Amino acid sequence: MHGASSDQAFLQKLREIVLANMADELFGVGELARQAGISRSVLHRRLHTLQDKNISQFIREIRLERAQRLLQDHSGNVSEVAYAVGFSSPAYFSKCFHEQFGYPPGDTFRQPLPAEEPGSPMAAPRPFRLPLRRRSVKILVPGVLVLLAATAVWVFKDSPLSPAFLRGRLASHQQNISLMVLPFKNLSVDPGNQYFADGIGEDILNHLCQITGLKVTSRTSAEQFRETSLSAPEIARKMRVRYVLEGSVRRQDERIRVSVQLIDARQDQHLWSEYYDRQMEDVFAIQSDIALNVARELQFILTSAERRKIDKVPTVSTEAYNYYLLGRFYWNKRTEEDLKKSVEYFEKSIALDPDYAQAYAGLADAYFIQTWWMWDQRPAGFEKAKQTVIRALELDHDLAEAYATLGGILCNHDWDWEESRKMFRKAIQINPNYATAHQYYAELLSVLGERELSRTHIDWAVELDPLVFMHQAVRAGSYYRAGHYEEALQAFSKLEELNPDHHTTKPYCFLIHFIQGDHLKAMETLEEIMGRDTTTREYVDSVRQVYNSSGMKGLLHLLIDLELGKVFPNAYDIARWYAHMEEKEEALTWLEKAFEERIPAVPRIVNDANFEILREEPRFLALTEKMGLTPYMAWGAE
Repeated sequence: MHGASSDQAFLQKLREIVLANMADELFGVGELARQAGISRSVLHRRLHTLQDKNISQFIREIRLERAQRLLQDHSGNVSEVAYAVGFSSPAYFSKCFHEQFGYPPGDTFRQPLPAEEPGSPMAAPRPFRLPLRRRSVKILVPGVLVLLAATAVWVFKDSPLSPAFLRGRLASHQQNISLMVLPFKNLSVDPGNQYFADGIGEDILNHLCQITGLKVTSRTSAEQFRETSLSAPEIARKMRVRYVLEGSVRRQDERIRVSVQLIDARQDQHLWSEYYDRQMEDVFAIQSDIALNVARELQFILTSAERRKIDKVPTVSTEAYNYYLLGRFYWNKRTEEDLKKSVEYFEKSIALDPDYAQAYAGLADAYFIQTWWMWDQRPAGFEKAKQTVIRALELDHDLAEAYATLGGILCNHDWDWEESRKMFRKAIQINPNYATAHQYYAELLSVLGERELSRTHIDWAVELDPLVFMHQAVRAGSYYRAGHYEEALQAFSKLEELNPDHHTTKPYCFLIHFIQGDHLKAMETLEEIMGRDTTTREYVDSVRQVYNSSGMKGLLHLLIDLELGKVFPNAYDIARWYAHMEEKEEALTWLEKAFEERIPAVPRIVNDANFEILREEPRFLALTEKMGLTPYMAWGAE
């Protein structure tokens, strides 16, 4: 009897924790375990024993039952309720709701609502209501409403998990308050000043990202339209944004002219335009003024924190700023040679202004990307990046990019999972429009087995940056590692459209066809892979011969032999191929080698369906323990 009472108290405690974090769409398995004071693995086992469900199901059911009551009480429409109970996508909310209750959320008012039972998920310690919406505005004295709104903004202004932020997200989805900053044109006599025009446009974009509720498409996606012949309305339709900001920059010595125009692309109507003819020393004031005017035209009321960030002057040295823009210009090109140039310019910027936080953040980004692509030695490159980004945050603790980079280092090099999580959440809190933070966070969550939340964040990154290859690649990879192969093939197909020459997509497709037993497609894909690579082109004709004599395993052994012939063979890939052939000892040997080399992909094995055959092996469990991932071994529990 005592045991049953203890179990009920345990479940009630979990319910209260979930209800207390109801509106936090980032709240998930790991957060529930931490607040409950137990490990994920213990929480999973106990919930499975008591209710025969995994942790994600438990959380989702409480959210949906709360949503059911809110809809029954007419506390808001479907979209409002979806955001209020922690779903970032109303469409996904509707799907889950229908699966749970057997009818769409819009039909809830027609359904009888079950009575609350003591200890049920609905039995909250205090009532939960949506914030006042449009229905109640009419009966409030306008002055009181303004005072209440101002108070709410002041209290919650800095949190992306606050009601203000969620309402902003809801508003941006419902009203399509979304904007793209097109690449600024360089009208200077010197065509070499393109970097300066690009930098001005990117800094204005970063200012606009500070406005809660405004969805800003990133520079990377906007870059696709640099030389386009499409009109602003055509671009807006393609990118699913409503507003477009166009601009140009003319620079002559220390004199600059910046011209901008804001367009309502849906109406094909110019809302506002202005030109600024100033000295170079006024460049930061120009950027702030443009952002403030855009906010005014789109009828945003800025908080004091947002205004402070927009008005911030990052450096007192215009020459340091000029070098910083050159650093970002070359950093954005992402080639080995250009990254080396970016490092040189960031270092020059820092030499001129040792307190220039953004220059340190840019230098850290350059070190991080160089090391990730093995253009700098590991672990030294990661350590340089870490120390540099820490310096950036010492100088300015409001840099979302710096927190995201630090989170990436902690995840991919230090393997400090929870500290990495904190950094990503901080980056998203500062700038919810920073798509790279969502991508990095999604990759961490995938490692930790929090697949549902991982998909939410990578979908968010893709929504912000639909044309960025890496965001789409992470989404495709998440399907692959979860064992959702049809979805993965569709995602890899989209990647081919974005970049037909990229080398990472076809190997995954080959393995998927192999797993699905479609050997003909697998062979055709492998022939295409080998034909693209000059080092393997001579083996194309042998693919079918090897298959006829040794089957698909023969082809995997051929791949392993070719990989071993490289100067630096990829131990992780070799381990994966052995795992697919169910050659456990060889797979484990190569995984151990990959661990010793600290290949960033190694932690993925813990919640990767492709390595599931190894999960009970003592050597595999030892690796998991060394990486600090034993508590996160979900293996399909999500």
